[in-house]
Amino acid sequence: MDVWRCLDLDLIGGAEFLASQKLAAEPSPAARHLYALVLYRQGRYAAAAHTAKGSTHLGCAYVYAQSCLKLEAYSDGISALETVRSNGIEPSGERGIPDRAAVELLLGKLYAASGDDNASLMYAHSAKSDPWLWENVLALCQDRTINLNTANVFKPPPDQPPQLAASTGLLFPPKPTGSALTPAIFSNSKSKVEASLQLFKDADSSPQLTPARSRAPALVETPSVKESLVPFRRRILKRPPLSLADDRSPKTPSTPLNLTMPGVSSRSPLGLGEPMPPPHVTKPTSLSNVAETIASIYQYLANYECKRALEAISQLPHPHQASPDMLAVAARCHFELVDYKEAAAIYERLRKVDPYRLKDMEYYSTVLWHLKREAELGFLAHELIQIDRLAWQPWVVMGNSFSLQQDPSRAIACFDRAIHINPKSAYAYTLQGHEYVAEEKLQSAQDAFRLALRADPTHYNAWYGLGTVFIKMDSPKWAEHHFGQALRLNPNNAVLVCFMGTCLEAQEMYPQALTYYKRACKLQPSSAVARYKKAQSFMAARLYPAALVELKYLHSLVPEEANVHLLLGEVYMELSNRELAIKHLTQAAVLDPKVKESVKQQIDLLEKS
Repeated sequence: MDVWRCLDLDLIGGAEFLASQKLAAEPSPAARHLYALVLYRQGRYAAAAHTAKGSTHLGCAYVYAQSCLKLEAYSDGISALETVRSNGIEPSGERGIPDRAAVELLLGKLYAASGDDNASLMYAHSAKSDPWLWENVLALCQDRTINLNTANVFKPPPDQPPQLAASTGLLFPPKPTGSALTPAIFSNSKSKVEASLQLFKDADSSPQLTPARSRAPALVETPSVKESLVPFRRRILKRPPLSLADDRSPKTPSTPLNLTMPGVSSRSPLGLGEPMPPPHVTKPTSLSNVAETIASIYQYLANYECKRALEAISQLPHPHQASPDMLAVAARCHFELVDYKEAAAIYERLRKVDPYRLKDMEYYSTVLWHLKREAELGFLAHELIQIDRLAWQPWVVMGNSFSLQQDPSRAIACFDRAIHINPKSAYAYTLQGHEYVAEEKLQSAQDAFRLALRADPTHYNAWYGLGTVFIKMDSPKWAEHHFGQALRLNPNNAVLVCFMGTCLEAQEMYPQALTYYKRACKLQPSSAVARYKKAQSFMAARLYPAALVELKYLHSLVPEEANVHLLLGEVYMELSNRELAIKHLTQAAVLDPKVKESVKQQIDLLEKS
């Protein structure tokens, strides 16, 4: 009875019949494992767990733990795997029986799902045994509490011939006597995660996995800041912190900034702007080197070092650069760098290469939302729903489409559907929270953002959302706390830095606010919003010459922005330069008729003085 042949051909019905008959005729642990495996492949997780439960057979324990992961019975799965692991796992060569690396990878998933710090330790053990399972390495790269040295992941130890690297995937040198793998690592005050860091050491014993404390700044040009200071309702509270809002600050202009940036500089094929000093990545020449580079790319993205991620992608051979996963990473990097047009162009390429892809389409839909491409967003939603209406991503895309059509109630319903399909989608909760803010349902918005953080405590967008809710509630102190949490997760986001300044400014802590605005300008020199806020702070401190320097630079970036001319006029008034003051105030009135009355009053004051 060839059950495996039926499984290989996806003939699950035949596999179930044959496996059940084999179990009836020969109730051995191997037959029990095979029947449980068939049930698991059918998606009958409770039946598979019931069949495999209680057996010390490695295959049965593995299927039982897999079923527990699906059923969210994490502690039961952990207990089963830890039992067989403590008994020792020897290579069997038998089909369907996992090796040590696979068992430890599944343990890592179970620990991670239960919120246990042992997840990192299990992923480290698994990567040591076999990094070519990839999921173990990817999990370590995406763990933002550690900093994996990807250069050692696919490298054989010094005493191993290089040709064996691909087959064994060894990450570490052989375990010395009394090494960090002994239970003694847990006997002191260190946590198990800290102890797991000791595993990542090279031959000279220098630590290779250390707590990540700093991230590279994202120095990019903002392609458009037209939306940057519009009212909270339709822009700032709507999406991840990619722009700024000022309407709660003491120095808010009477109308929103309409800032548009000049053309960006020449770009690489992936849309990278000015070249950065290359990271420590060499041109990959083998599968091991390619895998190492891709691991570093995911690590950069997890830490929001988007410029470095793009540079590393450019180091890959062209076929790998053009692969769907790398296109998705490149587009996501441009999304985080607020380069929506480039992100949209790469997502379009991704759709041509992989037209049935659902993963990452939620970010593509947000890019289209920011670009106000209503027709394209609606078409994308329609196509994805046709592909798989039972997946959560199409409903997020549909929700963004309704949001762009100014229909928040239907958008909320779509996000609800996405959450129902995938209750752990922090992004769906966050977008739903922004829709509640648009409806002025601030308590519901808080609930949605907190549910997002329950699903993913490292989701900085949800912390940002809570901060903006408290700004709407005129609670700058609480807003400062939540923006601070977001900034802790993504310390190089110039928008978050500016929001911290806004909160401090609202509390009349002007010197501290100015410090944050200076930091934002350093992180993103071309940010018109950061420059504007910095100039406002200089004016509040009566540092008019310094404000004039910032405004002149800002005027070179956005010469047609009425609010910049308005502020320039005020500065020149304070500096007793009547001619230039009237010139800029008049220009502000020409560019924005809504400020005519205010300009007229200021010119009258100037003529009377």
